[in-house]
Amino acid sequence: MNRQLFLLAALGATAALANDTPVFQKNGKPFFVIGVYDYPDYDADSYPNYGTTPTYHPGIAREKDAFALSELASAGINTVRTRMQHLGLNDLTRAEGYGVYYVPFAYNYEPEPYGPGKIDWSHFTEFHVIGSPLDQKIAEIRHADSLLFYEHQDEAAWSREACILPGVNDPRPLDPDGCVIHTQGLLLWPSYEAALSYKDFVRARDPHHLMWANEAVIPENHPRNVGLARKWRLIADMWSQDTYPVYNHNWNTNANTNYPQEPGIPFPLIDQNAIGGALDRMKATYDADGVAPFVPAAPMFFVLEAQGFNECCWDWNGMPGRGRRPEYEELRFQAYSAIIHGSRGIWWWGTDAIGSSSLLWDHIKRLASQLRDLEPALVANAIAAGPGTWSVSAAFSAQVEGTLREVNGRRYLIVANKTNQPLQGVSFQVSNWNKAHAPGGPRVLFESRTGAYTASVPSPGASWTDDFGPWGVHVYTDAPDRRPPSDLDADGKSDPAVYTQSSTANVPSHFTVLRSAVDRKVGFDLGDLTDDLPLSGDFDGDGHTDFAVYTKKVLLPNATTWGGWYAWHSSRDNKDYWDTLGEVGDVPVVGDYDGDGRTDFGVYRAPTSCQTQDDLFIYRASHNGAVTTFSLGAECDDLPVSGDFDGDGHTDFAVFKKRVDLGGGTSWGGWYTWFSSSTLQKYWTDPQGPVGALPVVADYDGDRVADMGTYKTGTCGAPSTFKYVRSTDGQFITASLGECDDEPVVGDFDGDGTDDLALYKRKVLLGNNTPWGGWFTIRPSQQPTQTLYYNLGEVGDVPASPAHFR
Repeated sequence: MNRQLFLLAALGATAALANDTPVFQKNGKPFFVIGVYDYPDYDADSYPNYGTTPTYHPGIAREKDAFALSELASAGINTVRTRMQHLGLNDLTRAEGYGVYYVPFAYNYEPEPYGPGKIDWSHFTEFHVIGSPLDQKIAEIRHADSLLFYEHQDEAAWSREACILPGVNDPRPLDPDGCVIHTQGLLLWPSYEAALSYKDFVRARDPHHLMWANEAVIPENHPRNVGLARKWRLIADMWSQDTYPVYNHNWNTNANTNYPQEPGIPFPLIDQNAIGGALDRMKATYDADGVAPFVPAAPMFFVLEAQGFNECCWDWNGMPGRGRRPEYEELRFQAYSAIIHGSRGIWWWGTDAIGSSSLLWDHIKRLASQLRDLEPALVANAIAAGPGTWSVSAAFSAQVEGTLREVNGRRYLIVANKTNQPLQGVSFQVSNWNKAHAPGGPRVLFESRTGAYTASVPSPGASWTDDFGPWGVHVYTDAPDRRPPSDLDADGKSDPAVYTQSSTANVPSHFTVLRSAVDRKVGFDLGDLTDDLPLSGDFDGDGHTDFAVYTKKVLLPNATTWGGWYAWHSSRDNKDYWDTLGEVGDVPVVGDYDGDGRTDFGVYRAPTSCQTQDDLFIYRASHNGAVTTFSLGAECDDLPVSGDFDGDGHTDFAVFKKRVDLGGGTSWGGWYTWFSSSTLQKYWTDPQGPVGALPVVADYDGDRVADMGTYKTGTCGAPSTFKYVRSTDGQFITASLGECDDEPVVGDFDGDGTDDLALYKRKVLLGNNTPWGGWFTIRPSQQPTQTLYYNLGEVGDVPASPAHFR
């Protein structure tokens, strides 16, 4: 058994040991693979009414176009396979802008023989030489940051050597051992020696990227299979296996007799526990010396099902039947069970055979977004159950499984029901749980609810009881529910984000976010007009920031208007939403006006003239879709702002009047607000800030009440100035930060529950064509003498969460 740190001579990718389970690393940082084998090859499918129309369209590399990359990235899918011979530098550069990584493969998967248009670089050793097409391709792609690792031949040991016993009435020929002859496997899969040659050549030509191989779960029902996977482990640096409970149940029940048809065996009857068992066996298979206690010598992933039985291949493998697809609850159990048993990455196979508009694809994206949010916990050490850590009530200990992880003092308990029956009254006890951060009960992530503590366990311990549906999974945490601005991954820290405005009509604009939870960029397209305004808020109420654009309304020649809101919902279904709220001349003012925990679309309509006070705030309530209008009595030179100034959980209507010098030592300006809690209107003369200052609304003292502030850009060479009043004690605070070309942004970038003073400097090209700018400057609220910098953005980019619109 090898308990030493697993290190390879790789700058781009290594693996580090974490609680006896190695973790894949990219650029020296832990990386949890959330991957699909393909982007769906077509837009719609005929499931469940298949008919006779072929639905499989192989060879369409949609995973390389911008539309697919944006969808993958926004859903949390960070990795996708692609054919190596068609992967170029332009593809890799494009993927880098979305934070999606490619894993190239170099083998045939469809059962056509080797020939023109096919690729068998892993099969034929004549390619394993310097100067070959394989060598040239490696030289082309090996320095790209979006190259994650290489894939070896899929299921090599299974397809080449495993003894597969025949099924009932199986017509296939048998060898002298009574095993099915691998006619297709011998044709398409490399020999063991050729497989070793491929791995050794690729790793020699690119020592900075690892080799991954996926293997089928080889049955242990024949002496020939004993040790087979262990022998073939040497063809790769890290491994996965695949087993498909729903797919395989149809296969095992119906193979070679009655092929399954929809609906197949219904949910929840099919046993889903094969995945956990396979991972437990993988630990022994991939242990360094094969001696217990078993510790895998390198990262292990798991490949899950993403299609119904035989959808991939019904039109060529002689099996006309197709079975039902896995339900969401089955998919979710499979992924979390794999994680509980030690998987450091999740792949979904079969996504090429489903439609991008299918319910199954939506389920996969929904689940991928959960794994994205949990990534820091998924690469952390697992804390074993037992005295002094955590436990489940004895009555249910054989029916549930779980894992406890801790990240930066926050705990995450993942628990799954291993049965097809509902469970009621399952009790948990955790010895170290931060009730101060989660005072009412454990937060149940992805379910928009909070549990209730029982009184039997004193702090720092905690206990609670919960119910589970068949194959149900709950994820509990004691992490505080802070929801700062621009927090894409819901880790309680604002994420620096910029918006690349489109310079050409019908070419998408683009958000780029530096995820604080993993220190990794992700990007996605949204909006396509040159004057779209970027916005952010939690529009679906899941605790994650959603990004949006507001397209200013314009009057068309036919007297109709065009414009509105285009918002992306982060975790609910990872889809974009359109709303037409607003008219020509309106400006966006988002906030939670109805107090339901979701950001509402809102606009401000200025007075029609400086002689009237007929302004309007207009918002659409997210809880029922009703449109509400409110006039504050503002004047023509007022600027709309939004914030919860009375702390009642509702955004209040407010405007800011820029300070102007009236002469004689007097000035005019201030704030005018309407408190939703008391219907009280109030005028505030402070903090006005200096003449020309702009409003900045943030929670600078952490009491969840918006503080009024201003920012005044200094002359070039002189410092700029923040001024704000704390709602907790009314004290005025003044701080110098920034330069003449900086602009304020709002966020809690250090995650302490208090907004920080923050600026963004747009990137420009100087006279000598040298770039300057493109970074965030942060003054942490609890460390006012420290300044943090985050580099992000290119020429023309603007902050995605601006404090105001110029």
